[in-house]
Amino acid sequence: MEITHDLLLSLGFVKDSPNRYHYKAFEGTHDEQAGVFFFDGFRFGVAFEHDMRFLLKLIDY
Repeated sequence: MEITHDLLLSLGFVKDSPNRYHYKAFEGTHDEQAGVFFFDGFRFGVAFEHDMRFLLKLIDY
């Protein structure tokens, strides 16, 4: 499943501006057309829900 606006909100992200979101102290950009979320400072994008859930568990830990 691709990363969508609704998924980000359901996972606890807060929308800052049109394509910018933050989760706790982490910020990033959502590319709606590609369905990918890019955390600031990371070289890769997150394209799948299970990968995003895993990263959020690491952040929460």
